Amino acid sequence: MKLKAVTSGTPEERLEELGLELPPVPEAVADYVTHTQIGHIIYTSGMLPWIAGHLKFKGKMGAELTVEQGYEAFQLSALNGLSLLRSITGDLGRIKRVLGLGRLRLRGPCGANDEFLLAATAQNLRKLAKIFPAPQQMRKA
Repeated sequence: MKLKAVTSGTPEERLEELGLELPPVPEAVADYVTHTQIGHIIYTSGMLPWIAGHLKFKGKMGAELTVEQGYEAFQLSALNGLSLLRSITGDLGRIKRVLGLGRLRLRGPCGANDEFLLAATAQNLRKLAKIFPAPQQMRKA
C-alpha cells in the first residue's frame, strides 16, 4: 500500500488527505498502562492492530498474511497510536515532534518471514510520521 505525499494543514487534515481515519482508542488488554506522560513528553505502549476489541490480523506476513495485509496491520497499529495520542492531547496539532516510532518487533501475531517485508513496512510507517512537522533526523544505534 503506497501513501501519497501530503501537502500542508493540521495533522487531522493531513490524515484526511491520505484517506485515513482514526479508529476508536484501543483499551489496554492486560495489566499495563497505555501511556505515560513526563512533562511535555508522552511515551505510548506498543500498539497492535486492534479494532473494536478484536485483533484484526493474526499470523505472519508471507505465511498466513499477505504483504498487503501486513501493511494494513502496521497501518492500523500506527493509527491506533495516533488515536491514543489525540485522546491524551485533545488535538494532534499539539504534538510538536515525533521522537521515534520505536523498534518494530516482528514476533507473535505480527511476524515477518523475510527482511524485505520488514524494510517495506518500516518505510510505510515513516510515511505515516509525515502527518506531523518533520523534525531533524536522529540516529539510534
